[in-house]
Amino acid sequence: MDSLAGRCAEVLVEQDGGTGYGSGLRLATSLVVTAGHVVEGSGSARVRLSGGGADEIIVTGRTVWRGARLDVALVELAPDVHLDVVAPMAIGVVPDEADGRLPFTAIGFPRHQSWTDTDTATWRDSDQIDGLIPLGSSVKRGRLLLHRADGRRLEARDWSGFSGAGVICEGLAVGVVVESAHSGGLEAVRLAAVIGAYEPRAEGEREPGPSATAARELLASHGVVPEPLRGQERRRPAYEAMLRQYAARCAELTGRDRELADLLAFATGPDPYLVLVAGPWAGKTSLVTRFATGSHPGLDVVSFVISRRDGQMRVQQFHRAMCDQLATLLGEFPPAEPDAAAFLSLWERAMRIPGRSLLLLVDGLDENDYRELAEPSIAAQLPTALGPAAHVLVTSRHSDVPLDVDGSHPLRTCRRQVLTPFPAATSLLLRARQELDQVLAEPVPRTVLTTLTVASGALSSSDIASIVNDSALSIRRTLERGLSRVVEPRPGTPTRYTLAHDTLAVAVQEDLEPEEFAHTRTAIDGWALGFAAAGWPDDTPDYLTEAYPTLLLTEGAGRTLAALASPERRALLRRRSNGELAALSELSNAARLLEAAPDCDLTLLTRVSLLRERIEDDNFTMPSTYPLLLVRLGRAEEGIQLARALQNTYVQADALLTIGEYLLDSRRTEARNLIHEAMAVPGRLPLEQTAHTVRAALALARHGEPGAADIACRAVTESGDERGWFLTTVADALAEIDPELTRTLIEEAIEGADTEDRPDFCGLLAPAFAVLGDLDPLLQHLADLDLDGRKRALLTACSEHVAKGGRRNVPEPLLTALNDEFPASELVESAIYQDEDRARHLLALPASDSPDLDLVELAYTALAAHGLDPRQPGATDELLVARHAALAG
Repeated sequence: MDSLAGRCAEVLVEQDGGTGYGSGLRLATSLVVTAGHVVEGSGSARVRLSGGGADEIIVTGRTVWRGARLDVALVELAPDVHLDVVAPMAIGVVPDEADGRLPFTAIGFPRHQSWTDTDTATWRDSDQIDGLIPLGSSVKRGRLLLHRADGRRLEARDWSGFSGAGVICEGLAVGVVVESAHSGGLEAVRLAAVIGAYEPRAEGEREPGPSATAARELLASHGVVPEPLRGQERRRPAYEAMLRQYAARCAELTGRDRELADLLAFATGPDPYLVLVAGPWAGKTSLVTRFATGSHPGLDVVSFVISRRDGQMRVQQFHRAMCDQLATLLGEFPPAEPDAAAFLSLWERAMRIPGRSLLLLVDGLDENDYRELAEPSIAAQLPTALGPAAHVLVTSRHSDVPLDVDGSHPLRTCRRQVLTPFPAATSLLLRARQELDQVLAEPVPRTVLTTLTVASGALSSSDIASIVNDSALSIRRTLERGLSRVVEPRPGTPTRYTLAHDTLAVAVQEDLEPEEFAHTRTAIDGWALGFAAAGWPDDTPDYLTEAYPTLLLTEGAGRTLAALASPERRALLRRRSNGELAALSELSNAARLLEAAPDCDLTLLTRVSLLRERIEDDNFTMPSTYPLLLVRLGRAEEGIQLARALQNTYVQADALLTIGEYLLDSRRTEARNLIHEAMAVPGRLPLEQTAHTVRAALALARHGEPGAADIACRAVTESGDERGWFLTTVADALAEIDPELTRTLIEEAIEGADTEDRPDFCGLLAPAFAVLGDLDPLLQHLADLDLDGRKRALLTACSEHVAKGGRRNVPEPLLTALNDEFPASELVESAIYQDEDRARHLLALPASDSPDLDLVELAYTALAAHGLDPRQPGATDELLVARHAALAG
């Protein structure tokens, strides 16, 4: 049994005074971690594998590694009997200097759980403790202090035998209990410190390098690898809240233990696909969502619930939910355009996470009306490529498969399992139908239920009141008191409601007269167009940006969908979705429906097309610094999605790279992925791609990323015939990564340059010589040029340094060479690079010596270069007087 209780082990060691007890955690099929002092003085131990089951066995174990400083040991099992396979559990690595509180669970066999049976035999039972780890405590030793949630305190001796218990956070093994403090609290050693993935400040708490390497290699041989653990900082998928709401519908899921165990067996077993078939109100959604939101060590679950009444039935919604959840597993930000390609790319990488099984769950496949929506079915999006640890679970009211699913898709031939209806759900349905029959005869409840049914989405009491022109108080009381079994509240502010099940919506619709339906449907459109006329204010109901567009799409109401479109609605959708995708999708659907209409409204179609083109143009011309500004303001997701939506590929790559560089210190995993994403942006010129790649490699190298130097070197050395010019754009960054290679390459570039181009090469490569800390080779190359070439090279070199770090960044030897060799009358354009007195002198020289210069602009630029604001009153008077005098002369 691959549960946390099933991984719990007792470690029994024969000692002089009898049998010594300790606890352990089964990290893999034949590997147990425990405290070092539990197995001290003994190379072998007996390990009882239980989990509380009747198949409890005792096997022989051998200590194969014990910490030189840390109180941790690894025991390999050498059983005489076959062991059930246990998926490897990853080692959780808490980020350095993290703060906040981290929830944990630990199970062991302490002394206070000892008891004697009727045969006077003494037993030790397990004890599970849950609580929080204050990450701001014990920052010097790096220990984990375990604070129990129930606040219970015991004497230290009562915890005897609990040493060696594993500490689990987010399904990962983060520590091993090693001692109980005098206060009765527990402490644990971080397993990340055992393998060198975390270094405590205290020297005595660090495992020596060779020992940590041996532990890391031993764990890896069993499939146990480190995995970042973000604790409270970990980004949670947006879809998680809705999933937990579905699971909470049935608070007491009693009598489903066997089905839950079967789901876990499937999710960690050999079968790739399974379809659960059950009729309405059988409890299948409550069952699978309860499983999806539960804790299963070694298993990750990504889910999507298809629901007409919640407006969750679009293939785009499936892709968005899947990409968001999979990106979270991978420590990435979700893609800006979550389509089929993005979903499958994330899926293929997520199913290769070492030591983890992956389950994709889709509930309610029968509710995907893909033909009405004129789009591919969600079933056709399900992956066919599954690794040995990847599985797909689907539920439906029938076993039919949509027609657009390929004939060879595993969904067509996989096992079907009929789910027995859950008695509590069936009883609830009966009561709800009885209540529905009663309330449909009452005016206000009938109006409320009619509105919810026709809207096909969640509405608040004030939404309904506005649509039907009734009192919000009356509507709210009806929802809360008279329709408790028929409607279901949604979390959030304000509370929104839907019918409690799709079968109830069908029953209401069957009871409605056509005139009632048409009247309510017209009222909803009028209500929506009222917000459109008001310019889509911030208090626009969520229904109008979520479920309403889907309703219009299923009805083929292209004119109404187009009538919603405006720059103000685009701004509202961008604020609510952190990107432009929602607005672009609405405009595309509206245009498609208008084009398909027999009486196409060309005016509306033109308006919609222009709005879409405006969005694309805005994203093409937007500066790459704007997305970073959003990130710096704390709106990271919005900034990243905006960067991904930029149409200019150079600006897009530059924006992603800039954000990645900024986030490297605080969110390293996400930042690293963004940097690699920037390097992969297609469509850039080779020179642009090389510059971005080397810049990305420099950012990674500064943060200790292995292989960063190789990335930069390949980008430059494989750049073909234009390598010399490519080198001029990246040499200074490359010099920081690989000085020796850079020294060789820049010498080759200058020596191989044509006589006409050599001054430019010398000037453009000057910052690289400065990074290398040796300007003498550059000065020698300058000495080999003719007089005009030296001047051009020196001015170019100064300009490059100013561009990269301001006037003070210009090396003094370059200015000295420039001023010593050339008369002042030829150096007016160098005023920007000179000190203030020299700059004033140069700018006051007669204009005839510098006929091609805009000397007024140069004066302003020189002021700015010296830290003076040319916009301030009087700042430029002196220079401009001198300049005009020079011009007059």
